[in-house]
Amino acid sequence: MSRYWFLLLTIGMVICIGSLAAQVPGFAWLKQATGTMQNFQLYELCSDYSGNTFVAGRFNGTIIIGNQSYTSVSDKQILFALDTNGNPLWVMPLDYSYVTIRDIGTDVVGNLYVLAKYFSTLTAWGIDLPYQGSNNFFVAKFSPTGEFIWVKQAGGIGCNPKLAVTRTGECYVSGDFWNTSYLSNEPYVASSWGDLFITKLDTSGNFAWVRYIPCERGVDLLDIAVDNIGNCYITGEASWGITFGDTHLEAPSHSSIAYYAKYNYLGACTMVDQIATYSMDETSYTPRSIVPDEEGGHYLYYTANWGYYSNGSWHEQNQVRVRRTSVTGQLTQLFSTSTSQRIYPKQMFMNNIGHLVLTGSYEGQASFGSFNLNKTHGFFYAKLSTTQPNNIIVAVDPVQGVFDTYTYRSSFNNVGDLVLSFWSHGDITIGSYTSLEMSHNLVKFNSALAMQWGRSTWLNYQDISGLDLIQGDQTLYTCGSFEGDTTMANAVLRNHGASDLYVAALNQGGEWLWAVSGGGSGTDLARAIAIDDSSNLYVTGYFAGSAVFGDQTLVSSGGTDIFIAKIDAFGNWLWAVSAGGTGDDEGSDLKLNAEGNLVLTGFFSNEVFFGSYSAQSAGETDIFVARMDDAGNWLGLSYGGGSGIDRANALDIYSDGSILVGGGISQTAGFGGLHVQSSGAMDAFIGKMGSDLNWLWLQTGGGIEDDLCVDLGLDQSGAGYITGSFSESGFFGNQSLESQGNTDLFLAKLDPAGSWIWAQGAGGAYADSVRSLAVDSQGNSVISGTHTGSMTFGETVLDGIGNYDIFLSKQDTDGNYIWSKRAGGDYYESANSVVLSPSGAIYICGITSGDFYTGSGWLDPNGTTDTFVGCLMDGLENDGETITPQVQNTLVVYPNPFSQNLSIKFDNPSLADVVVRIFNLRGQLVRTLMDSPAPKGEILLTWDGKDDHNRLCASAIYLVQVQTDGRTISRKLLMQRN
Repeated sequence: MSRYWFLLLTIGMVICIGSLAAQVPGFAWLKQATGTMQNFQLYELCSDYSGNTFVAGRFNGTIIIGNQSYTSVSDKQILFALDTNGNPLWVMPLDYSYVTIRDIGTDVVGNLYVLAKYFSTLTAWGIDLPYQGSNNFFVAKFSPTGEFIWVKQAGGIGCNPKLAVTRTGECYVSGDFWNTSYLSNEPYVASSWGDLFITKLDTSGNFAWVRYIPCERGVDLLDIAVDNIGNCYITGEASWGITFGDTHLEAPSHSSIAYYAKYNYLGACTMVDQIATYSMDETSYTPRSIVPDEEGGHYLYYTANWGYYSNGSWHEQNQVRVRRTSVTGQLTQLFSTSTSQRIYPKQMFMNNIGHLVLTGSYEGQASFGSFNLNKTHGFFYAKLSTTQPNNIIVAVDPVQGVFDTYTYRSSFNNVGDLVLSFWSHGDITIGSYTSLEMSHNLVKFNSALAMQWGRSTWLNYQDISGLDLIQGDQTLYTCGSFEGDTTMANAVLRNHGASDLYVAALNQGGEWLWAVSGGGSGTDLARAIAIDDSSNLYVTGYFAGSAVFGDQTLVSSGGTDIFIAKIDAFGNWLWAVSAGGTGDDEGSDLKLNAEGNLVLTGFFSNEVFFGSYSAQSAGETDIFVARMDDAGNWLGLSYGGGSGIDRANALDIYSDGSILVGGGISQTAGFGGLHVQSSGAMDAFIGKMGSDLNWLWLQTGGGIEDDLCVDLGLDQSGAGYITGSFSESGFFGNQSLESQGNTDLFLAKLDPAGSWIWAQGAGGAYADSVRSLAVDSQGNSVISGTHTGSMTFGETVLDGIGNYDIFLSKQDTDGNYIWSKRAGGDYYESANSVVLSPSGAIYICGITSGDFYTGSGWLDPNGTTDTFVGCLMDGLENDGETITPQVQNTLVVYPNPFSQNLSIKFDNPSLADVVVRIFNLRGQLVRTLMDSPAPKGEILLTWDGKDDHNRLCASAIYLVQVQTDGRTISRKLLMQRN
């Protein structure tokens, strides 16, 4: 089957429709086959003393780590370790409900320690952990190979406990808590606003001591660290006042203070102070990171914030600062930025030669000493001398490029290597690593900031485009392309560039049998597929740069080149051949003739080579038809075109071996000794040639606008059927059609001599596009595609469901409409290829990018766009012609769509932590609306359409996600700015 030449970013779906009767068929089954929401959230990142990297997070759907995929139908926590080269050492999905990882750390031998919260009675690693109070935590220890060693539980903590691990494996845990704490033998009751705790676990997981720090009006712990001799350092913010042992820190005028404190290994508080005191309209301070020095003092990384009124408006400013507090309490200011910059500190480390490493994000211009950075949103890495104030040794954004980057966490090992997690808006190249658009990434840099390795270790933005489908003996085969890593038929398909291509097999029940991929660093796409009598497959399309097909590598001569590859019935690549030149060349369709040779069509630009055959385009692009044997040897070439844009989209082969080709031409085009001219910008083109590739006749159809033949087919008598798009008026011989709106579709029939017999149109007020055509031996045809709004087929009107919906329509040999059917959801759906089975079934491949309803049930999208498998049968017509809202548990969002403020209402079943977040369709976090404990009952929130940086979000589709009481519910919403 042929496809629109511009359909490069769609995704595969397979639907089976029953016998072709006048009755509208209904869906018998519907199954998702591939795809996943890019829903991985990284919680924490750390490195051990050997340079290995440990990652903690959660996922929902499918993620890929190394060459193994992991799937969960609900939120699941996961831990994994990567070696110094970025290869997986071990992976551990945690099959426990109501668990959230909060922090991780390692000791000198590489043992991993995990701090997690849980909200119900839990059995973990075969050990029963009781549930005490409103919140509980556990610390678990694992060997360097991921083997469980011990776990220790405690109850009554707050939202954000943090963990620090000494070199010898002792653990310090600190955080806030409410109500009653069960850290010691006697329960401790906090003040009404919550208090702070710090506790130590020995190397066997026993609590050595616990200290409670009373607070007047709430407290936050923002960082925790340990030095080489076992002292622990904490910093954060407290409201009104806080008391460490005999030392009370008081904030004037009931404001807040930024505190820091030091505890020795016996639990004695040996240092405590605050950055400064302030009132509500004066300076405030926010500590971000604390790093011990080698003498018992520490370095503090923080922001100083203040504001002022001017012309009746409040203006905020801040400075990023670093200061040292010696073991005796002497203060030294080491660094500060100017107040006019938007710099957001995150983490600070001490490298192996005694320099402080500052990390964070910035917006616009950022200056660090003599080093200037400039990006809309970027990441900074700066080295600061600890002996000379304001001595910035180097400051860079290691993730260069024009696209914004947003960082999550970073880690630093003892030899100065930096591991950074980030996602970007577009493709970014760092050394030999290229990130995908809208992707999460891990990249490791050495101490000189040279990139060591890069990994997209989880499935994020994927786009699988199924563009063709054929039927073999009891097996279906499909091909297309995908962006990002994906899974199909239990196989992990790794993407190596902008997009890679795939070929996959399914049984007639819609179950995936196998899948293989090919491609390289550029844009690669499979457009069409054919099968021989031995069930060998032949696939064509295009590739850019170099592309790998099994053991064979092809290198393009120019922009994109044509490829033809052969695959056996088990998915093994047998050979691959390329053709092309210095321009953009693409293969659009291919078929096998009775002799077992391939016939291939497409378009090319400039000079191209097909083995020893060559051609030169007369205009921007010209049409080619070529022959090849089943071993990949070129047998012949024919081409034609004119000074404009000419391209072929489809072909079919007559019983005598002659060939019917269709596409579009602009201006005057010549094919052998024959010439045709378009009536408008582009006309639909149909031509017949003999088996020797000599042109026999040419025909055009269309009007003054852009008209195009998208697909064609032949019946047993040799009559040809073509389908495509037209605008305004379309003329097919003596037949004329008038479009009902923007773009309509046409279906027309020609006799074997190329004369028009009839032409039919269908469409509505908006853009309607046909994608594919299949013809049976009696001349009945089925077309498929996508439509917007209402669409008319003869006397039948299909109403739109969402923005773009699937349509299917059957016609008899005289062009009379027999039935038509729609399917779809809120967003974008399309049927891209249709094949008729000898048994009377119809197979279709296409896409969906939202909740998809067929009448027999909903499919929720797992990814940006999804593949699914289904079957329609006569006698099973269901209520798919009407759409009812899908119930999303107890989560309600209104109004939807909205322009300014969105109300979010849901039921919280019990006292528990509640997390409410807004994501975009790429899976990036846009806004956190709530992350705190909440009582049982109804919760009502409002989203003002802004992100976490108070910037207005663009009109788009978003996802609101609520996590509470161990469950996750979500709802799609549409923001439409006025």
